[in-house]
Amino acid sequence: MTPHTELELKYLLDSEKDLANLAKALGDKEIGTLWQVNHFFLPKDGRPRSYIVRLRQENGRFILTAKSGGKVIGALAERLEAETEIDRETGSAILHGQKSPLAVLRQKIPELATPAWAKIVGDDYQSADFYHAGSFTNRRNIWEKSVTLTAGANLNLRLEYDCVTFPGDNLAFELEIEIPALYKEELSAYFAAKLDELGFPVKTAPGKASRFFKYAALFAHSS
Repeated sequence: MTPHTELELKYLLDSEKDLANLAKALGDKEIGTLWQVNHFFLPKDGRPRSYIVRLRQENGRFILTAKSGGKVIGALAERLEAETEIDRETGSAILHGQKSPLAVLRQKIPELATPAWAKIVGDDYQSADFYHAGSFTNRRNIWEKSVTLTAGANLNLRLEYDCVTFPGDNLAFELEIEIPALYKEELSAYFAAKLDELGFPVKTAPGKASRFFKYAALFAHSS
């Protein structure tokens, strides 16, 4: 996939029951369930980076992603993203430290040579040596929802209801909705109003990656 700016609305819920109730109240059509293992990688030199590298195993597929730190305003998260599907052999090689995940991304997506990405990753494409920092699991239920906007545009949106298990068996329940930039203000207001109408106060949380690293550090310290 060509590098792009990802815009997502992210809402935190209190329980698995709330997650299921909101899905039924808000969605139009249930699509199915994805079972994910999300692996994260860090450069061995320990220097802080302004991006993350993730390898996701999802219902037998391997999806490699890099994301910039981006910005978060309320429930709306905005960041640069580059993502590509890779074969099982390459995924296994990355997990076992035989291939650099960032080098694989650069090979699969030539557009990562653009100035915007070069500013984020510097020379890490070729020189950084990565290690597997750990993983968390997620059960993702997919629903579809049709939204008619004030200008008359009709959008079919994918609503992702996540039941996440972080290191140390720390659980999180959340709704994620990727939205087009053209309608980000109207859709942000629409879903905030919908959640309030349905009795779910709007709650937000840091991205899953930052929470993973926090819980991974706490779990390592306590074990």
